Amino acid sequence: MRNHPFNRTSQHFFFFLMPVFLLMACAAPAQTVAQTVTPLPASTPTLQLATPTADETGAQRLCEESGTIRSFNLSSDLLNDTLPFNIYFPPCYDPHTPMPYPVIYLLHGQEQDASLWQELGIQAAADSLILNHDRQPFLIVMPTERYYFRSAENNRYPDAILEELLPWVETNLPACAQKECRAIGGISRGAAWAVRLALQNRDVFGALGAHSMPLFNGDPASLPDWLEAIPRADLPRIYADVGSTDPAVKDASAFEQTLNALGIPHEWHLNTGRHNGDYWSEHIYEYLLWYTSAWMKE
Repeated sequence: MRNHPFNRTSQHFFFFLMPVFLLMACAAPAQTVAQTVTPLPASTPTLQLATPTADETGAQRLCEESGTIRSFNLSSDLLNDTLPFNIYFPPCYDPHTPMPYPVIYLLHGQEQDASLWQELGIQAAADSLILNHDRQPFLIVMPTERYYFRSAENNRYPDAILEELLPWVETNLPACAQKECRAIGGISRGAAWAVRLALQNRDVFGALGAHSMPLFNGDPASLPDWLEAIPRADLPRIYADVGSTDPAVKDASAFEQTLNALGIPHEWHLNTGRHNGDYWSEHIYEYLLWYTSAWMKE
């Protein structure tokens, strides 16, 4: 698999000066070279999840706090190492809520780590969706793949996510453990991992996002088998996008063409842009808007 790393050092200063309003829904949309949206099923289930905070009288109050991001390390037997990860906690997070929070698992690309998502503006985008755009509060779990140079074959990183990280999250946090309230996505190498995890474990994730994805060697030939092995009713919602001048455009387009050939509903965006932080930060709000589309407030 060929990956095209994002140079955080050269982009870091730019990201922290980028106005938050670029992430807001009222910002002017980016120029789009081509956009295809395959119709989704007529209805998407709305989950009964976390509710607004109640005061001592039981009356509901609006939350005006900001979310937070905290860092963790999980001892991993599968990796024979620790698995670092960050978690975004929503505004007015309640560790004792009787209604669990839905969770998005986001995977970074090669030569990156979990801090990529914060640099792209994920906290401001998530806060905006929860506080201003009728989304249920949600968690975002962002693991770090330390050994990103390793081949995908016989790599235990996806196993550690599935068998160690998910159980930790759902044991230690009020996280929803239903497929419909778990989403997974990634950028570049992380997108390829997300595709494998979602399509090879059909009962785990209800939504799959693949952003700027170069596929692992052998995966293009395996994709039809993975997809056809999943009953249509069990397929995750799928979103894929790539920049028109991204070296990964060939693989990303091949993924979309496979979905078309099998008649699988999905959302596809071919945008102006390259394989870099400018492109991803420009679209981070759109990504979260899509991941959380089934998690609407009542």
